[in-house]
Amino acid sequence: MSSGAVIKLELLQALRAVAALAVVFFHTGYEPGYGAYGVNVFFVLSGVIMAMLFEAKESPLLFIKRRFLRIVPLYWCATTLAACVTWLAPQTRSSGNLGGWMEYLFSLAFIPYRAQDGHIVPMLGPGWSINYEIFFYLSCGLGIFLVRQKPFIGTGLVVFSGWCIAQLTPGAASEFYRRPIVL
Repeated sequence: MSSGAVIKLELLQALRAVAALAVVFFHTGYEPGYGAYGVNVFFVLSGVIMAMLFEAKESPLLFIKRRFLRIVPLYWCATTLAACVTWLAPQTRSSGNLGGWMEYLFSLAFIPYRAQDGHIVPMLGPGWSINYEIFFYLSCGLGIFLVRQKPFIGTGLVVFSGWCIAQLTPGAASEFYRRPIVL
């Protein structure tokens, strides 16, 4: 990557941090509600960064491995903590759900399911966005594999195909992946 591309990437990462902070402030209830847009901004900027990384021409497996190593261990630790709090002191939980072992395992595996309250949310409430992020990373990796010379096209086809399959399939996971935010 050229030094100009590195500077652009750093600026995009800074914007992504601002979007993430907007979401955090949204969850505190101390801001007027604009923080919810931070998720959309964060996802769009992540897509731009992924497009920039496509230029690196790394293997699909390495692409997915790097993304997973950045996100999955911390998510699993936070989900495990949420599960422990759920089971030991459920009255302290304010987001997510109060599931058992199966819900815990589904959460760790990024498999959306319907919680007791009817919502499709993992044990760690904000983990819903991580589920979408993992779907996007897998789509990018598969897109790179399928259309090596044009990963944008491959990724677009994979995401759109996944969304179309979700339109035709019943169940909580399909309902989760057919939401407009996927597109």
